[in-house]
This record gives sequence, C-alpha cells and structure tokens, in this order.
Amino acid sequence: PAPAPAPAPIPGGVAALEGQWVKLKSGCFPIDGGKWAHHMVGATRVSDTDISRVYGLMTYGTADCSGAGQAVALAAADPVKFQRFESGTAGSAAWGLAQNATNNTWGEVWAKPSDTKLCILLTSTNFSEVPTLVDAINNANVEDVRNGCYTKV
Repeated sequence: PAPAPAPAPIPGGVAALEGQWVKLKSGCFPIDGGKWAHHMVGATRVSDTDISRVYGLMTYGTADCSGAGQAVALAAADPVKFQRFESGTAGSAAWGLAQNATNNTWGEVWAKPSDTKLCILLTSTNFSEVPTLVDAINNANVEDVRNGCYTKV
C-alpha cells in the first residue's frame, strides 16, 4: 500500500489567530438575566504582525452554553506585536510583545496545538521560557490540562 500522506502543518500567522475564542473547559457559569457564559478573548488583525484584542464573555440562553453565543462585556486589552511565527504538524506559535498604557512590556506566545485551540503563554520579553515551537506546544498542552486554553467559535 502507498504510504499515508504527511500531516499538514497547523496554519500560523496573524490570520490564524483572528476570531473569537472561548474557555470551554473552565465551564459554563450563570450570569444575570437568566443567561449563562464562558470567558472569551477576541483577536482582530491590525497588520501582518499586530493584533488588537478584547476580553469578555460569550453568553448563551441555556445552562449548558449550547447554541449560538453572543459576545458581551468586552473590554479592550493591550495589543500584541508579533515578532516571529512558526508552524509544523504539532501546532503553530507566534511570539510577540504586549505593552500597556504605562509602558510595561511582557512577552506572550500564542500557541495553537490544533487549528481550533489557542493557549496564550506569558513569558519574559526575550521568550527564554518558551524559545522553540516544541516548547510552545508542550507548554500549551500543559496549560490546556489546567483549563487555560481557548477554543475557536
């Protein structure tokens, strides 16, 4: 028999980070007005290296958070300027710097162990804690077990 084709790399780059991502593993919780919610982050492409983002809630009308959700209570968060992108069959990652209004800067690695899962790893500005794609995916898998990752909706 013919050998199986090699798996395709997980897409990388800013376009692969865009969209709304919810924390499904942290559970569906009740909020006011008979609604239920998951925590979420939304990422919007600004350029080939920059994203803007918001944090908030994805709300649902059912206690199991099924069906279409609505993003609410969105608060702008510090933008991220990515410096490096890598992708492979085990996942993809983007290394970037975030800076707040008081000029505090920190590193973030946005790791995707699959096309529909996003883990945001906080690092130093030189990324020494997560220097390679293998490190990023391994750390993302640990974070996912801790319910720290997001799923694309």
